[in-house]
Amino acid sequence: MTFSGIVLTLRLVHRHGGKPIGSLDTHALVRHGTVGNKTAHIYPLHNQPVNPLFYDCTHDNETPYQRRVAQDSLPTGALVAMCAASVGSVMGYDELFPRLLDLVGESRMYAKESDQPGIGKTKAILNKLHAEMAIEGYTETHIHHEGEVISLQDALTCSILQCTVSVRKPTRDIFSLRTLRSPGILGVDKVCLSIVPFTNCIVNPIVLPGTKAKVILCQRLNVYGAGKEPNDPKYLRGLECSVDNLEHPTISPGKDWQGETTEVVVPSFFPPGSICLMKTWVESFDETIDDLVRSGADEAMSSLSLVDLNALLYRCDGEERDLSNGRDGTYNVPGYGVLIYCGLEGWIFPLKDIVRENNLAHPLCNHLRQGYWALDYTSSRLKKLSTLLPGLAKPEKWFAERFQKAKNVPAFLAPKLFAIIMITAYTAARHRSLSLLGENIQHGTEFVQNLAMTSIQLHGKVLSTSLHPDKNVPCVAAGLPHFSFDYMRCWGRDVCISARGLFLGTGRFEDAKAHILAFASMLKHGMIPNLLDAGRRPRYNSRDSIWWFMQLIQDYTKIVPNGISLLNERVKRRFPLDDEFVWADDPKAYSYDSSIMEIIHESLSRHANGLHFREAHAGVGLDSQMTDQGFNIDIHVDWETGLLFGGSPYNCGTWMDKMGESAKAGNKGVPGTPRDGAAIEITGLLKSCLRWVDELWGKGVFKYEGVTIEREANVGPIF
Repeated sequence: MTFSGIVLTLRLVHRHGGKPIGSLDTHALVRHGTVGNKTAHIYPLHNQPVNPLFYDCTHDNETPYQRRVAQDSLPTGALVAMCAASVGSVMGYDELFPRLLDLVGESRMYAKESDQPGIGKTKAILNKLHAEMAIEGYTETHIHHEGEVISLQDALTCSILQCTVSVRKPTRDIFSLRTLRSPGILGVDKVCLSIVPFTNCIVNPIVLPGTKAKVILCQRLNVYGAGKEPNDPKYLRGLECSVDNLEHPTISPGKDWQGETTEVVVPSFFPPGSICLMKTWVESFDETIDDLVRSGADEAMSSLSLVDLNALLYRCDGEERDLSNGRDGTYNVPGYGVLIYCGLEGWIFPLKDIVRENNLAHPLCNHLRQGYWALDYTSSRLKKLSTLLPGLAKPEKWFAERFQKAKNVPAFLAPKLFAIIMITAYTAARHRSLSLLGENIQHGTEFVQNLAMTSIQLHGKVLSTSLHPDKNVPCVAAGLPHFSFDYMRCWGRDVCISARGLFLGTGRFEDAKAHILAFASMLKHGMIPNLLDAGRRPRYNSRDSIWWFMQLIQDYTKIVPNGISLLNERVKRRFPLDDEFVWADDPKAYSYDSSIMEIIHESLSRHANGLHFREAHAGVGLDSQMTDQGFNIDIHVDWETGLLFGGSPYNCGTWMDKMGESAKAGNKGVPGTPRDGAAIEITGLLKSCLRWVDELWGKGVFKYEGVTIEREANVGPIF
């Protein structure tokens, strides 16, 4: 540690002096897993530097007297003793030998210990304290360095730079804090070491939040006749010196935004070579908090449904504002930005990296140390959501109890407590989520499980839309955050494409069935709607949606146990058979029902006979970009090839539905990628559907032999 400047000293102490106070325990990233058929807790491995061996000086180093000034011997030794590392010294350091010994050529004897007191007694106190902290498991340190680093100019500034860990304008001082062993949360002992360069200087007060302080010792190393080395031909002697007691710092109580503080004011006479050792403790510390914040989460999440879990874990800004009439959205962390989700996943995204890297300087950590806003946001959010989803009442209570405890500890521990609470809750919620999915997911790889969580992410309740116009039920979002609420949330094509993975592949068969029945009830013109809009004003302008719908029904019957029974399920029909548009509360709406088998046959029949209609409510109020011709829907079969043709240069009938919007560029109302004609995916889906119903008819399951073409007398029933 006998460097010529402060930069190297600080670099080593910061790197090896101990973990920062309030370090984020990687055990917070524990997750549930399985070993064979048994549930297990999986702890992450993390890299860490090799434990160092710190010496104040070795037999190969020049002494502080040679490198800077002799007075630095005491602060340097104290600094080494306060590091959470193995420490050592060399014979002659405590005695203040002025120069490095020539181990080969030196012939003099060591003088008696009583003849050269040096700093041995003070070092004994420091070393004893170091040993006690090591035995008791203290591993965390706070090292504060503030102000400009002064270059080597003379002996005084060398001394300051070498022995200073905290630089404060216009003075220099050391400030080191220590907390309890990891993985505990808080300890009661801390240590403060200080050195400043002038005999009459003003040191900025040191404020310790939430702690009490007591001075153990305050001393200086006084070296007499600096520059005069002992000249004894027979014995090795150190520089003539004494360790003198100094006036103790003034300790007084104070208050900040969180509560009580302790202010330490260093006396004006605190010359180079001085140290101050203090003990600090937290009187109101709750010894049970460490166990409390890590417990009870599984029980709190044990009765949550998948819809509850969607609200707890996810919900983008649009979904959240939909529920609160625009008042509440995703959380904005100053210096970091808006979180992706309002739920736990929004916090976990930055916290995972913060914990892995122990990045206590992250903007989120700074924000947590400054106030309780993030804690209050989480609690109040769950309290509001529990009015819509009563199952969230238990998690809300769990968070409230732990956040209340967290508010009673010093602010510098807030990031650690918050991370443990949020990650513990997230782990339990994820475990509950996976337990409600299929066994293939529960026993799948982490990659498979991560994919399966999107099933929960995209399926939830919002107030502005649903699967039905007269009752609020959860539905799939076509994409987040852009398609998250109101009429833009639930799209026929997107639901039917994704349902195999979101629902059938995860064992959520009832949710798949709910969406199939909802879209079946909306059949009109032989098509399902592109935009569902809860059945209030659905839009029928996608030629491919019905064929994705047919594929979903086919997949359901083959994947779900006894899935073939779906064909006999009956649904109330939203629109009359003549395709007249009526509002949901019209007596004609839901006035008759059909089975899923009948709906399949009706759709095939309508397409075989050709579809020619104009969208209901056509005009700029329905689509401000489309030209008038684009609202006309035309679909027909080319009976020479059996291919299904449709569309026009003025509309987008498939998933490639970007419509030009620039009048200046001349592409307003012109599809970006025209798909009029026989789109290949429609041809493939049509073939899959016909082959399937033909197989079912052959087995006696599908009761219709074919469809009748009414417009051509010479064409009979066909498939």
